[in-house]
Amino acid sequence: MSIVNIKLYEFARKEMNLSEAKAMEFIQAIDEVVKEDIKGEGLSELATKSFVKDEIHRLELSTFKAVFWAGLIQFLAIVASIFGIINFMLHK
Repeated sequence: MSIVNIKLYEFARKEMNLSEAKAMEFIQAIDEVVKEDIKGEGLSELATKSFVKDEIHRLELSTFKAVFWAGLIQFLAIVASIFGIINFMLHK
């Protein structure tokens, strides 16, 4: 029995007020359902280390692009503001 199963068993006994036999049945039923779900989905749907690395790299790249474009737009806005202020001061 895994640690998670033991914790669930204790929870079922104490908090749900089940007898030892009923708590054990409850935990075994949950364990079977979880195992069937894992078998049904197959291991191909689980995230691998390379998949996670690729996703992190993709996220970092998109974040870099967003920061670059935001910085460029801010720079252009500042330059345009300076030109506007200079233009206003020269025409007075």
